[in-house]
Amino acid sequence: MCQPVLLGGKIPLAAGTYVGYNAYGTNRDQEFWGPGADDFRPERWGQTNDEIQAIFWKANAKGAFISFYAGRRACLGQKFGMFTSRITIAEILRKLEWKIDPAWPGWPRQMTLASDAFEDMGKQAGPLYARNLRVQIRKIG
Repeated sequence: MCQPVLLGGKIPLAAGTYVGYNAYGTNRDQEFWGPGADDFRPERWGQTNDEIQAIFWKANAKGAFISFYAGRRACLGQKFGMFTSRITIAEILRKLEWKIDPAWPGWPRQMTLASDAFEDMGKQAGPLYARNLRVQIRKIG
């Protein structure tokens, strides 16, 4: 039988109340990510693969990054989704030249990546989330 509960000692929930979560809000938890949780800062994920993995697993364990959920209820397609994203990004970098649209307000400087930029890829790592990102693309060759 369901019983009423008090969440965090403050929020009363009646018995039988449906409780869900908001991934968008949860992934921006300021207790975990800090006061700039809404800011586009890929460097927060670390600079090396080991740092990125450690932060990714810590964020999952703390419930601060739940896009794929975790544990027994983790998304079955997570590895496939991440793998296809990597392939897509590699193909974009290999076959296209792109730059951030100067009209996009979220990027204060011009940036161009072309197929010869692979050697610099290790310098900036982490998931890309750029709200309303605008790019200009040109096919190479």
